[in-house]
Amino acid sequence: MCCYCITHSYCQSIRDYHPLIRAYPAHILRVSDDTVYWKNGATMPLGTSHKATLTPTLTTAELEEWLNNATLRDQIEQPYAALDTILPPKPNDDAGRCRFEPFFEMMYGTSEETVRTNLVPVQWLRGTPDSTRLLFSRVNGAADALQRVSDALARLGAEYRPFLAKPAGTFKWRTIARTNRRSTHSYGIAIDIHLAATDYWQWNHSPEAALRREAIPFKNRIPLAIVRIFEKHGFIWGGRWYHYDTMHFEFRPELVGSE
Repeated sequence: MCCYCITHSYCQSIRDYHPLIRAYPAHILRVSDDTVYWKNGATMPLGTSHKATLTPTLTTAELEEWLNNATLRDQIEQPYAALDTILPPKPNDDAGRCRFEPFFEMMYGTSEETVRTNLVPVQWLRGTPDSTRLLFSRVNGAADALQRVSDALARLGAEYRPFLAKPAGTFKWRTIARTNRRSTHSYGIAIDIHLAATDYWQWNHSPEAALRREAIPFKNRIPLAIVRIFEKHGFIWGGRWYHYDTMHFEFRPELVGSE
């Protein structure tokens, strides 16, 4: 094989293993240096990288503005660390909070009615006294992934059940509190576990303090065993964020691949 063919094949192989293709093969045909090509014929720009401007010194208000203007390239450039431990995140390390909304709308829907057509039941903690029915999107195998998570969680010891019983919700068409950005709950790909056992940065640290560049002290009560089960099946955890939301898990296989 000539040098051109070897190089061309290698480059094609690299493109085929792009994180967006690996995560969403039913929707994405290919990804070039600057464009996503969808199987429905649509194209979407990756956009400019703003990685250099995402610094630990940004105030919460400045970070929110960064998130408001993030591109699809920004979404995939922030590395999510699925570690075998739980560490306080570094300032403004919020990998996964960056979401390019047109990307999710292309797959899951642009309206509540459209998203609802793809919601299917997941039996949460089936086979236990705390079993309940949750709705989750079937798109990209998200509901199947959540069912696998649930079945693994149901096999954990009784000491984990207080964190898992009475989940706080899955699908809800809404924006994120105090923003104009769409929550991933709107697409049926996020779940909040038991409210009483979780922590949220705005409950423990006022936005006004964050505006003054005061450090946000990390707080968490969710056991690592629960987190790692979710991450094993393509979910990211809000407890890995500096602006933490420890009840929150969302299906984001482009950031953490299923094992």
